[in-house]
Formats: sequence, C-alpha cells, structure tokens
Amino acid sequence: MSVLANLKADCKYVFLNGIVNKIPIWNIRATLYKMMGMKIGKGSRILLGTRIMNPANIVIGERTIVNEDCLLDGRGGLEIGNDVSISIQSMILTGTHDAHSGDFKYYTSKVVIEDNSWLCARSLILPGAQINKAAIIASGCVFRGIAETNGVYGGVPGKKIGERKGIFQYNLDWAPPLR
Repeated sequence: MSVLANLKADCKYVFLNGIVNKIPIWNIRATLYKMMGMKIGKGSRILLGTRIMNPANIVIGERTIVNEDCLLDGRGGLEIGNDVSISIQSMILTGTHDAHSGDFKYYTSKVVIEDNSWLCARSLILPGAQINKAAIIASGCVFRGIAETNGVYGGVPGKKIGERKGIFQYNLDWAPPLR
C-alpha cells in the first residue's frame, strides 16, 4: 500500500473513530456512516463509542442494535441481519494474521450474522464465523466456526452449550435517540 493510500485510510479511521462515534445524535452518526459506504437498515442503531473499520464492506439489516464500545471490522466483509442484538464491548473481526506464516501473512474472511441472533457482552467473533439464525454467543465467548440455528455457544474457544427453544422472529424496537 502506498504512503498516500495509508494516509487516506488512517484519516478515514481517525474521522470515524475519533469524531463520528462520539457524536451524541444517532441521525448525524448514521448519515456520516452511510456517506462512508456503510449500509444500515431502517430502525437500526450503532451506539456511542463503537469503532468501525472499512465501513464500505459492512451491511446491517433492519432494527439491529450495536451497543456501546463495540468493534465492527469490515475489512473482509461483514453482514449483519435483521433484529440482531450486539451487546456492549463485543468485537467482530474479519482480518487477522497467519500465526504459522514465516512472513506474518495477513488475510481476511467474511463474517455473517443472521437474523434474531444475540452476541452477549464482550463476545469476540473471529474471521470467517457464520452465526446462523437466532443463535446466541455467550458473554466472553471467543467464537470461530459455524453457530447452528438456535444454538447457544460459550467458552474459549466457543463450543455449543445449549439450544434456544422456540421460533424466534421478534422485532427489536429499542431506539435511543441520542446514544
């Protein structure tokens, strides 16, 4: 990457994460995120302090809530469905390095999170994860792989620890106007 391209990327990162994510009015933040290429569905919210990387590669469905101080990494592509709850301080990563590479090879892998899923507080989703419909990733879980529909996953590394009973098609309607 050229020096100019690095400078441009750093300026965008600082603007999004040093200024935009601190603006206490959602409609202004949403407009700026969309101007940077992020696709955000009707009724969705990204709350204060959430860090954004490569917004043009992030698609968020309708009525999804991303709580405070999360990290959304769009470097490898990030798709989040409708009515997804992403709890405080959760991180979704799509880029990393190969630990076995002699030259510390960097790579990206898309993350997909389907409708009605819930990432509990401080969960960490690693590159390439697929969170199927209505799955739960428990607090503190480090998850890589495929989460089954209605599955509940916890631990480090994340493993299936249970199952949600029922059919989950709720609509999230929490819309804090400022945060």
